Amino acid sequence: MRPAIGDVMTDLRIAALCYRYAGRRCDTLKTIDRLLHRAESADIVLLPEDSAEPNGTTGEPVPGAFTEWLQNRAAFHGVTLIANLMEEAEEGRFSTCCIIGHTGAMMGKYRKIQLSYSDRCHRGLIPGGEASVFKWNRIRFGVAVCYDTWYPEVIRLQALRGAQIVFAPFKEESRFLSRARTLISARAIENLMWMVCCGGGSSSQGLSYQPFAWVVSPSGEMVSEQGNGEVLIYHLKDIEKTRKEEKALKNWNRPFDALFSSMARKDPLEEMRQIEK
Repeated sequence: MRPAIGDVMTDLRIAALCYRYAGRRCDTLKTIDRLLHRAESADIVLLPEDSAEPNGTTGEPVPGAFTEWLQNRAAFHGVTLIANLMEEAEEGRFSTCCIIGHTGAMMGKYRKIQLSYSDRCHRGLIPGGEASVFKWNRIRFGVAVCYDTWYPEVIRLQALRGAQIVFAPFKEESRFLSRARTLISARAIENLMWMVCCGGGSSSQGLSYQPFAWVVSPSGEMVSEQGNGEVLIYHLKDIEKTRKEEKALKNWNRPFDALFSSMARKDPLEEMRQIEK
């Protein structure tokens, strides 16, 4: 029997869905719902980038029809969902991850900060401005989206703000998957961080996106992965103990010192934007 929430304070059961997008949005939603039945033993379920519609050209509001559907499904299946969509807001268009609790309540959202050329020029996205950290039980987690993981800043700041694990949805071209694996391992090692990633699969406009799901430990080791099986389920046992053991093994004498921790009290993302200008 699945223990009630709160029984084991630093354990976390995660699921990552790595499905192939259907031709129509309504069919993709049916796929997600089908896979959520298989993932009901999890506490947190991660969906790929552009969770419902990989080739959408218009944004949608948050809250809106898709987030209301997610809230309904989260409550029905009793899981916390992390799903990504293209958000149309007053400030502009964002790649946004919504975090929805197991009761169906919206816990918050994260807007992608590191944007690719395609994000900016083809999709008209603008960067978010907050490396948010969320809380599940006693576990603190961050969210990063695809290209965020190719650079250290976002995940670094989340680590400084107490995140023990980062969930990262992807929509990654097959030719870049080996690089992404290397970068995810680097992010895990440099921050003593668990990383959970997943990407959806599709082919469009000459591009091939590969479905995958990964769990990477703070040592940078790929402890579990999935390709075409659609669902990865993994039980992270005593997250903080694992991180402390890895820190002791490395005789870790950085990175959470006063110099770096001061970044968490400033706004390094604003400094990055000034540099880009």
